[in-house]
Amino acid sequence: FALSSKAQSSELKEIFEMNGINVFASSQFQFENLLSRCATKKMIYKNKIPISKFAVFEKQNLALDWCKTADFPIIIKSDMKDEIRQNFYVDTYLKAQEIIEKLFEQGFEKIVVEQEKQGHCFTSYFLTDSISHVHLANLYKNKNLRVCPDFQVSQKMQDEIFEKFYLRILDALNYENEPFSGVLKLDFEVIDNELFLNDVSAKFKTSDFILLLNALDVDI
Repeated sequence: FALSSKAQSSELKEIFEMNGINVFASSQFQFENLLSRCATKKMIYKNKIPISKFAVFEKQNLALDWCKTADFPIIIKSDMKDEIRQNFYVDTYLKAQEIIEKLFEQGFEKIVVEQEKQGHCFTSYFLTDSISHVHLANLYKNKNLRVCPDFQVSQKMQDEIFEKFYLRILDALNYENEPFSGVLKLDFEVIDNELFLNDVSAKFKTSDFILLLNALDVDI
């Protein structure tokens, strides 16, 4: 299993396979594409998967214009997930203006602005080789991580996660005839029993992985 960003962005999978060694990981290209919040959100939207309102900006003035009519609060994020964490909760236009100007002054080329909603947030983990899959668990964070969310994920909702989210994301990642293999981390928000997919990653959060190893009955 290749779990770290460093391992998956250094052609580790390709090197192992050239030497006849099986490794469970996405390709470097697939992994790096999911490091971009902008690219990930556009992929979700393009594949007609429900997602909270968002906008991507490469120019400061356009971002500021968008915020003038925004329904606050909003969240402003830098593009790359492997950068120093830049994630700002903003409840007024003046604060938004300050953050946006600061990010562009610091050299960030793209930013993402999201509509903040007060829903239930949880993460659903899958292992897949594009043919078969194992659903590991749904995790949420409320001071401490727990295996189950603070609301019941019904079988109907779990089926919806698989059919309307997991399969569509997997299909989107299987471009250029290269099957996706590895971890799929799907970050959801539930608002009035409606699911929204906010992010997709190809790696475990370290604390989640430790918890899963201790909690799962599945022989990974």
